[in-house]
Amino acid sequence: MAKQNGFFMVSNRIFDFGLTPRTLAVYCCLLKHKSHTTNDCWPSRETMARLCRCTRRTVDKALHELCDIGLVKKEERYAADGRRISNLYTVCDLLPERCPVQDTTPGYCFGLLINKTHQNQTHPKIRYNRKRTGEGYGKINGN
Repeated sequence: MAKQNGFFMVSNRIFDFGLTPRTLAVYCCLLKHKSHTTNDCWPSRETMARLCRCTRRTVDKALHELCDIGLVKKEERYAADGRRISNLYTVCDLLPERCPVQDTTPGYCFGLLINKTHQNQTHPKIRYNRKRTGEGYGKINGN
């Protein structure tokens, strides 16, 4: 899906999630490819790896993290003959007016509260860079 205007927008709220640089790059790649009407996209993992300048395995890890957080929903798709085709990704772009709200609660996208900072969310873990901090894995709010 080539964008005619040559750019896409990313909400400042993305920095509240503590994403790794590669995960942020994959998220931006999905935003680049998404439809403006449905927030769906279907780039191949190879395309994402090429655009993000990483391996397909790194893309897979980033997609897993984005799905766990709730920023992306992934649906595996199959052709009529049963072979796998590209996955369908639905992206929560964190802009409330453009996020496909899945439940009836205002301000939620895929059950993720998007109008508050990430510190108020339940998230399994935030990864710290061991080389820089030496802390390994940390927990939110020191728990």
